[in-house]
Amino acid sequence: MTFTQLAKQTSSAEGEIARLTREIQNLEDSIQTDPDITRLETENNKLRYQLSHLERALEAEKGKRMISFPSFFGKRLKSAVTTAYPAMDIKVEVGPNLNKNAKCDYQCSSAFLIAKEAGKTGKKTNPREVATALNAQLGEIDALEKVEITGPGFLNFFLKPSFVCAQVQDILLNGVRP
Repeated sequence: MTFTQLAKQTSSAEGEIARLTREIQNLEDSIQTDPDITRLETENNKLRYQLSHLERALEAEKGKRMISFPSFFGKRLKSAVTTAYPAMDIKVEVGPNLNKNAKCDYQCSSAFLIAKEAGKTGKKTNPREVATALNAQLGEIDALEKVEITGPGFLNFFLKPSFVCAQVQDILLNGVRP
């Protein structure tokens, strides 16, 4: 192909591009926007703006909420179960200490359920080993002084006295919050 032929093709392509650009512009100009659509788009933008403000306010409030210890520890333990025993879907519950002999604040006996389920799948283990594995997966929790494994596999949670004092002081100053 010669230079003249290439120049001719380029010129023809540029002309076609210009024609298509004008045609697109004419189509865009001929489209009439329905006033209801314009109103709804405006309202949608306002609602999105309000939603973003509410989400930020909600996020700021999260830090001010009181901690539900059984729920908090339950979520942490559920994560530990998922990590240590990925094939199991066990309900993890943490409750207040009901055993007068134990001096802990909260207890969990889910290691027994996990050991039982592991036995069903052929991976025999005892609850104490399960409790040890879960404790290893928990990691550091600021509110806790320590976690002990007692008896055949109970996880006992001990809150830091300074943390409890700070929570009580917060309740006295700000009242009970959801």
